[in-house]
Amino acid sequence: MAPNAMCTLCISGQFSEQAATECFGLDSCPAGSYCAPGATIVTPTILNQQISFAAIAASEYTAMSASYEMGYGKALNLVTCSGSSCTFEPGCTVTSSVDARRSTSVTFTTVVESSSTVTKPTAGVAAASLATGISTVISVDAGLTGTAPGAGDITVSVGVLSGGESVTSAAVRQCEKGTYAAIGATECVQCANLYSTASPGATSEGDCFMAPGYIALFILVAFAGCCAAFCASYKLHALGCCAALKSLLCFPFVGGWDEEDAERRIQVRIEMKEAEDKCAAQEAEASAPLQDLRACLQNPELSSLEKAITACQQYTVLQTHADMITALAAQDCLYALSVGDGAKLQKSLVTLRAAGITTLVEKADQLYATDQQRLTAAITSQQPTRLQAAISQCTRSMALNDPLLERAKAMKYAITFADETVDTSKVANLKSAIVFAKEAGLHPRVRKLEEVLALSEALVAATERGDVDDIADMAEQLKAIRAGYLHTLQQEGPLNLPGEWDYFYSHTQRSKTAVGLVEKLDKTMEIEHKKTGWVDVKMPLRSEAAMQEGVIKAKCVVSLVSGPCFDPENPSGPEEDNAYFNRSFCIKELEWAIDAGVPIQPVIDANDKKNIGEFLSMCPESTTSGKPMRSYLGGIDWIHVDRSDSDYWELGVKKILKNSTKLISESTSRS
Repeated sequence: MAPNAMCTLCISGQFSEQAATECFGLDSCPAGSYCAPGATIVTPTILNQQISFAAIAASEYTAMSASYEMGYGKALNLVTCSGSSCTFEPGCTVTSSVDARRSTSVTFTTVVESSSTVTKPTAGVAAASLATGISTVISVDAGLTGTAPGAGDITVSVGVLSGGESVTSAAVRQCEKGTYAAIGATECVQCANLYSTASPGATSEGDCFMAPGYIALFILVAFAGCCAAFCASYKLHALGCCAALKSLLCFPFVGGWDEEDAERRIQVRIEMKEAEDKCAAQEAEASAPLQDLRACLQNPELSSLEKAITACQQYTVLQTHADMITALAAQDCLYALSVGDGAKLQKSLVTLRAAGITTLVEKADQLYATDQQRLTAAITSQQPTRLQAAISQCTRSMALNDPLLERAKAMKYAITFADETVDTSKVANLKSAIVFAKEAGLHPRVRKLEEVLALSEALVAATERGDVDDIADMAEQLKAIRAGYLHTLQQEGPLNLPGEWDYFYSHTQRSKTAVGLVEKLDKTMEIEHKKTGWVDVKMPLRSEAAMQEGVIKAKCVVSLVSGPCFDPENPSGPEEDNAYFNRSFCIKELEWAIDAGVPIQPVIDANDKKNIGEFLSMCPESTTSGKPMRSYLGGIDWIHVDRSDSDYWELGVKKILKNSTKLISESTSRS
């Protein structure tokens, strides 16, 4: 029996036991039934926790949110994984929201209903358990996507708990016997003279009737009068007395009723019955249009759905029907898709998701994903014309306050303001343009703007000094910068920012050992040695062209070589296929580096140092362009690293830095 939030008097036709918390209906039930006070409710347990992820951006998180929410639930023991799927325990949910202003800040909200049998959370999750939870659900559930973060990439705040409390409802004061109160009333009303109720808790004047004692006395007196009149031969009086007695015995003894009141009550009952019959008839008549509407929702199409909605709208009983509300949302969704109204589209999807109209939801989500990729690519390119085209296109699927769309608009404004400011050379405007450009990540424009600002400030100073020669020289320099500024920046920009890196980390995702090495090595190089790295999971664009750009624009390629291994995502596949030198893109990355003259530093796990010869035998003899590959890699010192020992790890990193610096220097001198 589910607890009520509040215990009230049972209405007519219902009853409850003394300790019950719900009212139960009966075909007939004694007037004055009541509900016992003191019903208990338990509020849901709610946990809010803010977590930052260092290895992903806000735009990436949206696509992986389901995996991270499921992983968070797993860390709290609210998720069960079986076979190839993971599900939340009954009564448990986890949702999340990402702060667009802080690209990696995510707030997780966990709700555990009081009816759930799981152990309620008492604190937030730790970084290690969250990393393990996300990794587990992604590896088990075939429907979840994304890459699990490392524990070192996660920063957790203290979880905030609320709810989970037992609350006892206020006691219900029942009206005493002989009084009544309508549902919701705060005062009890005394029944009319000589009238009472059968029990406490009466809810209407109709529960009042003449007390049995008074009825018996009245009948006795009347009967005695009839007998006396009859015995006295007043037959006419006796017959009248008996008629009165008969009427008295047939009267319902409802206090306070007069003729007008009785007629009014009878009329109300007639009208209520007519309304019920009319409603029932309309429901029967609306059954066929409602079935047509439901059929349209199975495969929604705008014209047929509009006809079905019009047919149903003439029935008042269907105005607030759940299927009608869903149909109107589907109509809005189809219209929004046809005219490109992203705001209306996203609003309609809220209802459609709740109703499970997957056909339209999947279509809208696919369109949103396409536009999101287009907008991300435009943001990465930093091309104003490409940005404008993407912004115009993406309003068809995105709400106007979509974080990614707002970011693109901010970047477009920053570009326009920067490009216009260069021609004016006003110091105040240049400073503002630099601030906007930095916030938008426009690094090439920032450098150019800073050059123009420095010259503009120097020109102002020279003008104040009256130094004619300096003024002329600086004016010529400014003229040259302005002439080449827009031409330079309107060329095709880098696919991923900043456009050049210290290291490109080449590895196969099928080797969990290699993935772990890359994750830790990139973080160590970035934090401790200020070295930038191209890692696929960090890049907005991961196309073949983007990978080739990363290789060519890197100072050195760090090749994380691994051998045959088990791939949990393809457990039946041959382990040899998962080796580094058997992966096509790994070979392409090596070929791009060799052809472009970018040095390569092979790195292996400490456990594989005895397998260098075996690994090298898998390497192709040469690139597709004919340049030697196996002999080239065989002539380089392969460095092994050990993640399990901090001292050996630090030593391995130092060797990579030293050897790669030497290789870069030799490559530069040859070129």
